[in-house]
Amino acid sequence: MLHRALGMPWLLTFAVVAGSAASVRADVADALREIAQPIEKVEDVTPLLEKIKDRRHVLLGEASHGTHEYYVWRAGISRMLIEKGRANFIAVEGDWDAARHVHRYITHHEDAADSAREALANFTRWPGWLWANEEMVELVEWMREYNEERDAEKRVGFYGIDIYGYERSLEQGPGKAGALDEALKEKMAEGFSCLARYAGDPQAYVMATAREGVDCSTSIRELVETLREDAESWRERDRAQFLNIKQHAMVVKSAEAHFRTAIRQDAESWNVRARHFFDTYRRLIDFYGEDEARGIVWAHNTHIGDARATQMGDMGMLNIGQLARQHYGQDHVAAIGFGTVRGTVIAALQWEGPRQTMTIPDPIAGTLEAAFDQIERDQAMFWMEDAKEKEAFSRRLGHRAVGVTYNPRQERQGNFVPTVWPERYDAFIFFRETKALSPLAEKGGD
Repeated sequence: MLHRALGMPWLLTFAVVAGSAASVRADVADALREIAQPIEKVEDVTPLLEKIKDRRHVLLGEASHGTHEYYVWRAGISRMLIEKGRANFIAVEGDWDAARHVHRYITHHEDAADSAREALANFTRWPGWLWANEEMVELVEWMREYNEERDAEKRVGFYGIDIYGYERSLEQGPGKAGALDEALKEKMAEGFSCLARYAGDPQAYVMATAREGVDCSTSIRELVETLREDAESWRERDRAQFLNIKQHAMVVKSAEAHFRTAIRQDAESWNVRARHFFDTYRRLIDFYGEDEARGIVWAHNTHIGDARATQMGDMGMLNIGQLARQHYGQDHVAAIGFGTVRGTVIAALQWEGPRQTMTIPDPIAGTLEAAFDQIERDQAMFWMEDAKEKEAFSRRLGHRAVGVTYNPRQERQGNFVPTVWPERYDAFIFFRETKALSPLAEKGGD
């Protein structure tokens, strides 16, 4: 399907910036050695967390969606931030409705799942392994335990910020709205009716817009306007339920725009999704209270690292890292990237294909990962203020990005994103060798 090929289309167009491979690798490796801070366990990042203690928006990246270490270390950092009272919620690159099952479980909702595994098993849309995995089970159980003795309004939450689960929003939205008001239920069903005809086949909608002038955006915009006009009265009835209803509407609105703009073959379809990520995050900040809310985002490096520091920016592409810095101010945002040299990873050769455990090949000469391979560190963290002082990092270097679809044999054709490293992140955590994620047994895995 067309939208499912849009996950990372730009990766296919980027060429590796190698320069003189040997010299680039040598001077970058030397600079990395000078600023590397060795780490062995998650608690060793405490000095980094102290540096960002006044930053209310923490974005945690990953160089792939299928790597054990990225999930374990992000979970550890998130726990530390939550325990220090520096986070109200975690927002992940996952579907809103599926994540709601996890949220209800960790906040002790009366109709919640019976376990973390059961809650995570609701991530059934491919690729389910992103969130339905063993690494997430421990974090979700910990969040539930952490919330147990806290007042309901003080419990930390868990949310999804993606748009690809729009079909569940089409199905669930009207029913949720009906719990507040029957008229609102009818209005939502009417607003969704046009796109609902293409549910399960967004490519048919894309073709209908191109060939027949079909446009489902008007009815959805009218629904969203109704929700905005009556927002205060709905919030008074049930703030949490209204947030859920509104987000279902916004998922459908963004998905429709994402599909409709795909035909143009430019950056706009990507940007619709990027803005949805950020707008959802802002909505959550508002929900928890603009003056007190502090959030954590889990998403790919290509989303949390400032797009302006990469070739993405040249192509007019935005991401949540750039938008958060522009909106909240760079001093209030901490974007922490993650990367590796080699190891294994869970991915698929094609969209909706069977998951595989793949071996990550040695990096291409002249890339940032090739330089990492030269330093005498198995694990290290880097503070970008230190990196900015090094001339070696002032130019763009290829920087590995592995998507949910991946072919190790084709890395040279586009898995390295040209990046000015210190401008893209605020900090970076490096592992020499990583291993594959552990999907939950079958459910949502393939």
